[in-house]
Amino acid sequence: MARMEVNYTVYVENKAGVEDTRHIKMFVPFMFSDTPEQVFGNVVDVMKETVKKMKCELMGGLIVAYFDGLEVFTAEFYSNEEIGEINWIRSSSETMH
Repeated sequence: MARMEVNYTVYVENKAGVEDTRHIKMFVPFMFSDTPEQVFGNVVDVMKETVKKMKCELMGGLIVAYFDGLEVFTAEFYSNEEIGEINWIRSSSETMH
């Protein structure tokens, strides 16, 4: 098992309607046998759980993942609150190395 450093810049809104930008750095475990889709899905799941614990609504953001000092992928997104899903502006498949 290995771990990658993931930097999240997320735009959130609290229950009072105040918007904020949060910078989060985490280490996310992965296995070399995982597919790129599995690795990316795990990174997104960790982000969603973190935002949920902050008790904020996710509005959008940027994800940059590194392994051994090299950028693995970048992804930009915004959240569609009406249907509760994330829409990708620039997905990981465009930037995954």
